[in-house]
Amino acid sequence: MLVSFLSAYAESSMFLLSNLAADGIENPHLRYGGDYWGAFDEAHDLIGVAAHYSNGNVIVQLPEPSGRQAVLTALRQHMTRPVAGVIGPDAEVVDALRVLDPGPIGFAINRGETLFSLSVGRLAMPAPRPEHVSVTHWSNVDQELLHAWLLVYRREAMGQKPTSALEKAVAAEVRDPDALERFVLLVNDVPVALAGFNARLPEMLQLGSVFTPPEHRSRGYARYLIGQMLHTSFGQGVKKVILFTNDLAAERAYRSLGFAPIGDYRLAIFNEPTSLT
Repeated sequence: MLVSFLSAYAESSMFLLSNLAADGIENPHLRYGGDYWGAFDEAHDLIGVAAHYSNGNVIVQLPEPSGRQAVLTALRQHMTRPVAGVIGPDAEVVDALRVLDPGPIGFAINRGETLFSLSVGRLAMPAPRPEHVSVTHWSNVDQELLHAWLLVYRREAMGQKPTSALEKAVAAEVRDPDALERFVLLVNDVPVALAGFNARLPEMLQLGSVFTPPEHRSRGYARYLIGQMLHTSFGQGVKKVILFTNDLAAERAYRSLGFAPIGDYRLAIFNEPTSLT
């Protein structure tokens, strides 16, 4: 029932669906596990869901206002771990923040994003590069370089401050590079851009963690890397790729690849995880 409901809103439910595929609904302490709350109508059909994951993020798919308040109230009353942030369709996250009421904790980021989609057959491949270029899995790249890149990415994209906790989190991420599906573009054997997929279904992917270090920006490297990644993925049977962004320069690059806007999304990440019970 849960997967069927979410599949009707797949483009804005990629984290929920991918996490369910990875660790199911009954394993809240696993990497992609969480606690789930649902809203049901009079016919006992599921009309909304909110999940609180092991990393602290609350992710919502609550399209029906009639069930939204009840789910969010139950979540607030019964959650068993601190909340790191709220993610999902824009209006639903705004309502969730009102009900969850995090108080004065403050946000690292709290911003609306545009949700984009690209279907198979619509990819506009970037022009060939004049340099020698290749794409490699990020596990093949120097870990110290990746660590430095991810610290800048976390600061710029996620609003995170340089703390010892962030250093440890990034170090753990880099030590286990096979856990995340990320790729690096090499130009003349020099790493110049990073991109990855942060949610996966058999026929749909969500693009995320796109980063170009400052010294290599404005050269089209990330766009070229993404084009190569999508070309490979579509060739392997993927039918659609989703992403969200609030960066105008990135939006222009995505549109040039064939992505089109389909909705509004929101990331609301707290300065630090906080208990709301």
